[in-house]
Amino acid sequence: MAFPKDRRSRDGARAALVPASIALVLIVGAVEVALRARKSEPTALPEPAVRDPFADLPPEAPPEPREAPPRAPKLASKLPAVPEDVAQDPQWLGAKLLAAEASALYDLALSAKAKGELALASTQGKAAREKYAAALEATAAWEEELMAKYDPADDELAAIKSTRSNWFSKLQVLEQSFGPR
Repeated sequence: MAFPKDRRSRDGARAALVPASIALVLIVGAVEVALRARKSEPTALPEPAVRDPFADLPPEAPPEPREAPPRAPKLASKLPAVPEDVAQDPQWLGAKLLAAEASALYDLALSAKAKGELALASTQGKAAREKYAAALEATAAWEEELMAKYDPADDELAAIKSTRSNWFSKLQVLEQSFGPR
């Protein structure tokens, strides 16, 4: 009668191979991690030599400065120039006084708002808003008349339009900050 083969001896050999296999995998993994870390270390690359792309060209003098082309004359307008005394118009002077008062109130409102005095800022801002609005309303038709009667490219008319535009910009800021009229 034949005896069955003892499987314990084979299983024991296999059991001894498992820890050895695990140790081998860990060692190989550690070596690979070390190699990757070594490769990832920045290595100083040699700096490329600076090459002048224009070195083989002969030296050249800078170009001679040219005269500026003459300015084109203003287009001739069929309308007359704005009279010099237009800035002394009582309507314009009154509006400028209103705007000066509004500007002072505007500055007070901004400083009060910066200090956190919101009630005072609101009162000052609303008063400034009303004065700017009054100055703009008082001069709106007057400006349109000037634009219809006189040359729109005139410097005096441009200054009036610029001043009114500045007032309008401040009025918009006041309306955004303190509400519409």
